[in-house]
Amino acid sequence: MQPLAHKKLDFEEFCAASVSVYQLEALEEWEQIATVAFEHFESEGSRAISVQELAEVCRDFNIYIS
Repeated sequence: MQPLAHKKLDFEEFCAASVSVYQLEALEEWEQIATVAFEHFESEGSRAISVQELAEVCRDFNIYIS
């Protein structure tokens, strides 16, 4: 099992973890919405969200997970 610090989410994993697919697919522009949200978190250009990137965005919104 990989340590959490080295785990990354790809686009499909991000969508599955963050949004109900049934709710999202009800919108015509669901893929565009999901892509914009994913790109907001993924800043390194690796096409996967690292734990560090997720933590940085959470800190930007004053969300602290212990």
